[in-house]
Amino acid sequence: MRSWSTIIVAGLVTKLALSAVIAFPLALCLVESRLLRPWRLKRQPWKVVQVESRRAQATSIMLEAQGHSGLNFQPGQYAWVSFGDSPWTLQQHPFSMPSAANDHVQLEFIIKQAGDFTEALADIPVGTSAWLEGALRRVFNGPLPGACPPPAGGRWAVFIVGGIGITPVLSMLRTCKVLGSHARNVANLRQQRAG
Repeated sequence: MRSWSTIIVAGLVTKLALSAVIAFPLALCLVESRLLRPWRLKRQPWKVVQVESRRAQATSIMLEAQGHSGLNFQPGQYAWVSFGDSPWTLQQHPFSMPSAANDHVQLEFIIKQAGDFTEALADIPVGTSAWLEGALRRVFNGPLPGACPPPAGGRWAVFIVGGIGITPVLSMLRTCKVLGSHARNVANLRQQRAG
C-alpha cells in the first residue's frame, strides 16, 4: 500500500508534467509572435508614400518597399499591416490589397473607416513606417487560374461584392489589365443605401 506522501508527490509530478506540456507550445507561440516575427519584419520596412480620402468613408494608403524587393502576392490575398516606428506592436490589422499583383514594390490598401484605428489612418503622415506580414490566403477562391478571365469564347467571371469587399476584386481586375487579359466587358453595378 502506498503512503499518502507518495500519492501526493505522484500527483504533483503529473500536474507539473501536464502544465509543461501545455505551457511549452504557448511559450513558443509567444516567442514567435512577439519576438521572432517582429524581428523578421524589421528587416523589411515599408513607408507610407501617399494617403488619399476615397468615397464611402474609405482611405487609400500607398506603401513602398524600403531596401527590399517588396511583397510577392496573388490577386485576392491580404496582409497584416501595422504602422509606426517599430514592428514590435500589438496593433496589427488584416487588409486586402487592391494593387495589381505584378507590382511588388508599391502596394495600395483601401481601408474602410470602421473604428478608431481605421479612422485614424486618414490622418497618417506620409513617411510613416509600415510593417507587412503576408501575403496570406485569398479572400476569394475563384475557379479561374490566376484570377483572370480566359480568352474570348471562354467562361464569364461574375463578382458579387459589397462595400469594402471590392478590394480583392480590384486586385484581380487590375492584374488582368496589366497581363493583357482578354477581359473586355466589365460592368460595375453599384447600389447605395438611402440616407
